[in-house]
Parts: sequence; structure tokens; C-alpha cells
Amino acid sequence: MSLRDKVDIAKAALSKKGIGHAEIGIVLGTGLGGLIEEIEISEIVEYSSIPGFVNPTIETHSGKLIFGKLSGKDIVAMNGRFHYYEGYSMKEITFPIFVLKEMGVQSLFVSNAAGNLNPAWNKGDLMMVSDHINLLPDNPLRGKNNEGFGPRWPDMYETYSKKLNGQISTAALQLGVTLRQGVYAAVQGPNLETAAEYKMLRVMGADAVGMSTV
Repeated sequence: MSLRDKVDIAKAALSKKGIGHAEIGIVLGTGLGGLIEEIEISEIVEYSSIPGFVNPTIETHSGKLIFGKLSGKDIVAMNGRFHYYEGYSMKEITFPIFVLKEMGVQSLFVSNAAGNLNPAWNKGDLMMVSDHINLLPDNPLRGKNNEGFGPRWPDMYETYSKKLNGQISTAALQLGVTLRQGVYAAVQGPNLETAAEYKMLRVMGADAVGMSTV
């Protein structure tokens, strides 16, 4: 079955539940599930009821799509994500994002806990990703391309929206929140890095390292 067919089936399953459109997508990372309390929830859907979705194996990731409004915007939040180290393929891991796109999501906010590599920063600092280094061993776009989802060779030079990053920086400044900007290195895990690997990543230009985003 093609990716197009799988996405259409998942979208149809959500439509049968009366769920149609979402403007903004949010992937809630480790420790950030508290944002759910700020959402005016209209519907909660278990991943297990959506064709094509796999289930998280991490205890703190509940495996639910949460639909509602946040600051007046129609949003859908993924409460629970999948990781390569859990044994899933990159196609399985990224499948929900294709579904969210078909539901109208134009902006995607992805969060996660990560390891700090920048000696000038402190434990617990917030970092906004300005670019990334992808060291994951597979690519979800490998294989036959579907032009309906994007070009064969997507340009990754400016992956993260400068406009959105600028708005987030302005909001952080207004709220008095210290917000770092840096490069995120994505690794497969589940083991943490060796001292030599930390040094290598820093030399490569990474400010943080993790097993989730990208």
C-alpha cells in the first residue's frame, strides 16, 4: 500500500470521528505534557484507533492525539511520540506528520528534552533550534517519491522558519525568558554518547544532542 493510500485511510478514520481541520501541530516532548492543561480540548483520539499509527513504548508518552483550541487557534497535539531506538522505522515514526499535513496543519512545533553540548549554557536552559545535524541512520523520504507530499529533493538549507523563530524570540524577550538558539544533533540512541562523541558533536557545531526531533 502506498503512503498516499495509508494517509487517506488514517484521515478518513479521523473524519468519521467528526475531526476535520487543524491549523497548528504540536509534538509534546518529554516533560512538556503540562501544556495539555492550557488546551480547550474538543476531542482526544488514541493512536491505537488510527490506522497506520504505532504506539509509543515509553511510559511517559501516552499515545493520544489531542484536538482543540490554544490561544484561539485550532491545534492538534501529539501527546506521545515514537523514536528510532524503540525499533520503529523512520517511515513509521514520521507517518503521523503526513496525516497532520493532510488535515491542514501549516506550522509544526516540535519539542523534546536534550543533552547540552554548549559549555556556555546551563542545565535546564531552553533552546530554539535554528538548524540541525541529522545523524540518524535512515531517511523517511527514501524510496518512491509522492509529489503530493513534496519534491523529490527537498531543500533543507532553511528548514526552520526564520519568521516563526523571530516571533518566538520576541515573545521570550517580552516574557523575560532566557531563550538560546542553536544547532541540534539527532542521534539514534538509546545509549548516551561517549566523551569522544560529545567532543565530536561539539566540533561539528552542535549545541544540543537528542534522539527525538528531526
